[in-house]
Amino acid sequence: MGQKVLSISIAAYNVENFLKDTLQSLLLEEPYRSKLDIIIVNDGSKDRTLEITKQYADKYSECIRFIDKPNGGYGSTINASLAIAKGSYYKLLDGDDWFNQDGLKGLLDYLETASSDLVISPYFEETDKSKYIAHHPEIPVKKMLLSSLELNSNQIFQMHGLTVRTEVIRNFGHSITENCFYTDFEFVFYCIMAAHTISRNDNAVYCYRLGQEGQSVSLTGIRKHYLDYHRVAERLFRCYDNAFGDMQGTKKDILAKAISFYTYCIFEAYTLLENSSLHRDELIAFDASVQKKYPRAWEAGLNSRFVYWTRFLHFNFYAIICRYMMWKLKHKK
Repeated sequence: MGQKVLSISIAAYNVENFLKDTLQSLLLEEPYRSKLDIIIVNDGSKDRTLEITKQYADKYSECIRFIDKPNGGYGSTINASLAIAKGSYYKLLDGDDWFNQDGLKGLLDYLETASSDLVISPYFEETDKSKYIAHHPEIPVKKMLLSSLELNSNQIFQMHGLTVRTEVIRNFGHSITENCFYTDFEFVFYCIMAAHTISRNDNAVYCYRLGQEGQSVSLTGIRKHYLDYHRVAERLFRCYDNAFGDMQGTKKDILAKAISFYTYCIFEAYTLLENSSLHRDELIAFDASVQKKYPRAWEAGLNSRFVYWTRFLHFNFYAIICRYMMWKLKHKK
């Protein structure tokens, strides 16, 4: 068996209705199949997820392995699979999403000769109403230093479009927060922190299913788990402030943009809570704590106009802001 080119980490929790389609999307013909290292991490599922996992691992043992462990959240699935990944590169896949097969073949061809730490690709988003390719960062095709990269002001890195060299993220030395939501962004942030070089591949691979009940980014999910934003923020903001003096070139701007986006997510989550005005003092206290402990990260948050004006107005008119954000969410296409 030759060198594994790509490890795919599948976070699988109660996905019996999706997992077969997810795995079938990865079962390419040879020689592509033998280049894949597919790791299914059953995160304490209570349905038939483990049964389906074992069936596929037994039938396709040349490319599929699995880890069966108690529930520890999304971050724990990354930590577990990364520890045993054999591929030169590493990519995440949720158990209810899938990969475009033609795009995956193109990515594998590209990765066989790639040497950059990060590879950015476009990806699909699918809802009940539409399917489209999200815009990828406008970066040169060839490998370049991350510190020299120029990004469009409206673009950020997303987990779905990111493939990272395995040793780069493994050697970074930061595990992902466990028993916590919103850790996909933590993974992306660490990848950017750890990487030195980046390149683009134009094959759209990841197919991201939106609009599913129970997703962490749904209104119900945000209201239930909004405090998890705090846990992830503590780690990201600390990491950013500690590394600030060593950041070079535009990599500093890219990371500042990531911190700004995450700060916006926290502020937005509070506006979407039930009786959101009652949480105003909680958000103010959190923001003051960030300013005191992580002043560089707090300052980076000002790059978000929403965060900037909320702070500038000293969180006054907060009830009006909350009503506007709920109206915006309801009318979002």
